[in-house]
Amino acid sequence: MRFHAAQALTNVELKIALRIRSRYLSDYAGAVATGRLILASDPADVDTLVAIGRAFYMQSRFDEAFAMFARAVEHAPARLDAVGPFTDLLLLLGDNRAGWRCSEALANNTHLLASYPGISQHLNKKWRGQPLAGKRILVAYYAGIGDNLMMARYTRELKAAGAHVTFACRPELLRLLEGLEGTDEVVATWKMERWHEFDYWVFDYLLPACLGAAEGRIPGYAEGYLRAPAGLTTHWAAQLQSPPGRLKVGLCWSSVPHNFSGIDRFIHPEEFAPLAELTHIDWFIVQKHATNPELAAQSGLKVSDYSEQWRDFADTSAMIAGLDLVISIDSSPLHLAAAMGKPVWGLLPAAPEWRWGLSGEESAWYPSLRLFRQAELHRWAPLIQRVKEELGKLCATPME
Repeated sequence: MRFHAAQALTNVELKIALRIRSRYLSDYAGAVATGRLILASDPADVDTLVAIGRAFYMQSRFDEAFAMFARAVEHAPARLDAVGPFTDLLLLLGDNRAGWRCSEALANNTHLLASYPGISQHLNKKWRGQPLAGKRILVAYYAGIGDNLMMARYTRELKAAGAHVTFACRPELLRLLEGLEGTDEVVATWKMERWHEFDYWVFDYLLPACLGAAEGRIPGYAEGYLRAPAGLTTHWAAQLQSPPGRLKVGLCWSSVPHNFSGIDRFIHPEEFAPLAELTHIDWFIVQKHATNPELAAQSGLKVSDYSEQWRDFADTSAMIAGLDLVISIDSSPLHLAAAMGKPVWGLLPAAPEWRWGLSGEESAWYPSLRLFRQAELHRWAPLIQRVKEELGKLCATPME
């Protein structure tokens, strides 16, 4: 893909070149240079300001990224593709109060009216912390599967406040979340024709802003807040049987490149080759992806892949319940395992997403998660070596 992307740079207009350099080549220095050429003739081009900001972000040049995102928001305060990155960077840099306040733009009326036909009659029902005793509230999913899993933790607080809680999840999560504590109803979509039933509605992504994250209050749940369906765990426990003394480790290294860090949060299978030298580990794939067959061939790891047997995330969760450890990039399996309270090692790129902060191994969001941070963009080898060393310690002293 990179070869063809590089070839495509020949004789294309600057905006296309900017997209190719950033999204497909990870050539962020080149993206900045190309973007500046565009801004020279159009200083208010919001798309370019955001693209340059992203390129600075991925190089960990956060002050310069901040300036670009701020300019984009100044020119287009209602555009979520400008406000979103600015919000995320504020949170990453630790300015929680400003970041969560900025996140309110996700539910600005301009965006809502343009994106959701029929919502005009429900704009006065947006929940921003009003008393909930005796009220019916709809929590509607906003972003990806990982975000939906992460924000599911807040249903207990809504229920404790006296609300009747309907949680609208991504369809892939319905079987898993049907018994989610704190909910009266879990549905796989949020059809507008039902909104007259509710006193309030809120996007799941805005729950931290409404429930104290700006003040540092995050319900972490050391024991986890999700449980795999009991009937499925029995089935998967039989599938995952290993001889005594061997660790059962799940691995996720790739995903759909739709998030902010794109292809740079993924790890090529050959990077895991050092882990193949470890004994006493049984490896299991915990992602459903076209690259799954490449892992064994390129890394040398002996892996079991049951992903074709999964119907949805209920099966994935039941399989994870039988593992000792999950090692994952920043993707939905990481959120799933951590939400279950399973030991998880997260492999982060040098410029991480907002929720992980800039330093440290611990996460306020997931007590069972340990973070391994890439020191330099595109260099995974030192991080994998650290993972190998820590796994070696576990093999010597198996996890309980």
